[in-house]
Amino acid sequence: MATRSTARAIVNKALVGLGFIPIATDALYATGIIDHFGNLTSSLDKYQQQAVVFFDIFHQALSMVMNKPFMYRRFRIQTVGPDANGNTTPIYTIQQTIIEGLRPNSFFNVTNGAGPGNMLTVTTYEEYNRMWARPDMVPIGTPYILVPIPTDQINDDSCQIRLCPTPDQVYTIEGQCRFVVPTIKAGTDLCAFPYRYEHALIMKLIEVMEGRVNEGRESIVREYAEQFVAEVLRDSAGADEEIDRVDVGFRLYGRGNRISTRDYNPSTDVPGAYP
Repeated sequence: MATRSTARAIVNKALVGLGFIPIATDALYATGIIDHFGNLTSSLDKYQQQAVVFFDIFHQALSMVMNKPFMYRRFRIQTVGPDANGNTTPIYTIQQTIIEGLRPNSFFNVTNGAGPGNMLTVTTYEEYNRMWARPDMVPIGTPYILVPIPTDQINDDSCQIRLCPTPDQVYTIEGQCRFVVPTIKAGTDLCAFPYRYEHALIMKLIEVMEGRVNEGRESIVREYAEQFVAEVLRDSAGADEEIDRVDVGFRLYGRGNRISTRDYNPSTDVPGAYP
């Protein structure tokens, strides 16, 4: 069973829930999409057209606040070493058009099964230029710094990174990025939300459609829509945000400006019983 529904399936659920006629085919769905020039040639009725447009809007808008595990994608970069003339390659392009941001502390050199001890530090482009003002000063070796490079073109959706030191051989760098939800262009396009969370998107779509119909029920639907979105935000937090705090075994004590540490046993020490 598919883990994500198509755009037409979700829009039709909202239309049927409102008592409207569903969109019959994926080909008809595509005729309800407005292009970048504002053109719309459609045989859909006005409610179907509105549902198609509003779905695309809410799909992108809600995805922006869903900064959750299901919105992240893992990828790998294969570096190259110096060529026959000794030329090196410090800059690499990663998965064009889907990168919104690189997830901090998630880049590792996994060459030959290397583990978390080979984490790369992510630094800013400005900081990199301050550290190495001259390109010929950049060392060559095993990369331990990753630098996102700002694009210099308005219509360039690619994401480039610079590795430092410049790779001296073939390395495999693994990392994570936040998925950029693309514009829905066809009824067969998949929703970014997993199946178990798409009810929040459907309810938001029903909410705005109720307002367009002007039957006065949108306030009731809005309450459910907000509740569903909040539930998805909470449930999709994932294990990273549910981990208990770790007792590191010591506490800080001090008087005035003097700070010291001592061994701490949580099973016997009484809070406030400072030595």
